Amino acid sequence: MDPLASIFAAWSPYFYTFNNPILFTDSDGRAPESPIFGRDGEFLGVDSEGYTGDVIVMDVDKYNMLTNNGETTLDHGQVMKWAEFSPHAQTLEKSGISAEAVSNVLTHVTKQTDGVNFNRLEGGIINTIDTQNDDEGLSQINGDRFGNPTNPPINATAMEVTNPDGSINVTTRMLFGQSPMNTVELIQSTLGIHEYKGHGLLNIGGGADEKRAYRLEYNNKATFNKLTLRQQNLIKQNAGIK
Repeated sequence: MDPLASIFAAWSPYFYTFNNPILFTDSDGRAPESPIFGRDGEFLGVDSEGYTGDVIVMDVDKYNMLTNNGETTLDHGQVMKWAEFSPHAQTLEKSGISAEAVSNVLTHVTKQTDGVNFNRLEGGIINTIDTQNDDEGLSQINGDRFGNPTNPPINATAMEVTNPDGSINVTTRMLFGQSPMNTVELIQSTLGIHEYKGHGLLNIGGGADEKRAYRLEYNNKATFNKLTLRQQNLIKQNAGIK
């Protein structure tokens, strides 16, 4: 019997791969949960990868058509082919969605970080602010924004500010309409662990104390182990870990 049969009440409790073993695989009977979002940042559903790796943005009508309005699960390999070759799906950093939509995506993914309570997150959202070029082509001015963003340096991915009332503002900077954080693990490690938990909940300061926030990222193996080797090495370097 499918161990998650109660979640899929419309199907037989003994069904396998939505009765389509040619298109889908299911090694352990668990529901797949890789995040797919619409162009407004609304969470649409999942593919067969698990809630991990690349965050995908798709046209809602195409997603509904391909999944029978969410009744079936898309194969991850096929989704990534669409993201590379189709105009109807992209990875987050190539999607060109608005600052508000990026905020919706990042908020959803960040709040899935295991073991972290986000009840102090200001406004319940990740704030976003974009960078654009001035008339001389210098990327030193702010563009589209959403929420109540602070003003992280142009070369910074994110910034945390703890307000007098104890709420925690987490702001991420986009670069020319693109989010530099494109995977579940990078989003959760940077925004959920480093900024919100480290600088916010644990009140870790900057400067010489910054390495403690990076050590939190290093010690959170659920995310750290799925980062790229370059991202892992950068965290270890900043944490003072050889």
